[in-house]
Amino acid sequence: MNRYAPASAIAAALALLLAFSVPMAATGAAPRSGGLSIAIILPVNGSTVKGDVTIAGIASGPDGVPLTVQLSINGGPWYAADGDQGWSWLWSTYAFADGLLNVTARVQGGGGEATAYGTYVVRNTKPSFVLRDIFPPGDNIHFRAGGTASFSVTVDTSYIGSVLVNWTVDGEPVQSGGASWYNYTARATEQGNHTLLVEVIADGSTQASHSWNLTVRPLALPPVVAGFGPADRNFTVFRDDTVRFNLTASDSQGKGLTYHWYYDLEPAPGNVTAPSISLSFNSTGAHVVEVLVSNGETNRTVRWNITVDEPPTLGLLDLLPCTLYIVIGLFLGIWYGRRESVRRAADSGQGTR
Repeated sequence: MNRYAPASAIAAALALLLAFSVPMAATGAAPRSGGLSIAIILPVNGSTVKGDVTIAGIASGPDGVPLTVQLSINGGPWYAADGDQGWSWLWSTYAFADGLLNVTARVQGGGGEATAYGTYVVRNTKPSFVLRDIFPPGDNIHFRAGGTASFSVTVDTSYIGSVLVNWTVDGEPVQSGGASWYNYTARATEQGNHTLLVEVIADGSTQASHSWNLTVRPLALPPVVAGFGPADRNFTVFRDDTVRFNLTASDSQGKGLTYHWYYDLEPAPGNVTAPSISLSFNSTGAHVVEVLVSNGETNRTVRWNITVDEPPTLGLLDLLPCTLYIVIGLFLGIWYGRRESVRRAADSGQGTR
């Protein structure tokens, strides 16, 4: 509460104090009396004050005894003033409720004490409280159970007293003090609609507030994959082979499904969004085919690992067995044909006898 007065205010107060001390100086360097004394010069007793007010006065005491001047408002804590014989103190009346307030000034030194009193009417125009930088900016926030979001505000005011920032959910306090932010976690048991309220409290009453409407929905369920083909997700094909991939899936939430196919982590040729696709493998090595099926909130992925080999080539030793089979087949065919010719000729001769 103890703050330094502006230089102009202090200068004015000191000038006034010097004016009061001129008669004393004119009497010829009269020493300070043996007793302590103090007086409040400004503001005039009984006047109305507001804002930042400089209280100024004079004090005296025995020669060579250090003086200490302090002030108290309505019997509250003591605050040190600036100076001793000519002293001043900056009183910020914003920290007090409007009305009649008593100011006590005391001087201490050499084990003794003297006091002076003043009564003033505090009448301030109440400073405004504005909430800005409200985040999230929207008033309607949707969560899935288990989701977390941060809420925050900035309190803009000239008020210098104690300010509380209170957070409540559905009227129940969840955070109180000076924190201008709050992290909300949507629990599974809190499905439905809720209200998050932040209030700025000063002088025991709400000065500004903001609320958000929260909607907590059930956990999102992923698509259900009922089947896929090829059934073996690790298989081998030959270069230039074409394979048809397909997926059978459903969504229990009824949101509808979308399909995205990927070949070696890149969108598959043709950008097919159907539940099936045919792909040709033109290069050897290891390849990956994936399909991501989504209901707009959660996804499921099915992956195939494909090894592509070169087609087999036939050498001389590979052709020899085939050649032998062909020769044997021709020989048997010729032998069987001649045998049948002889049999038919014999049957024909017997028929002419």
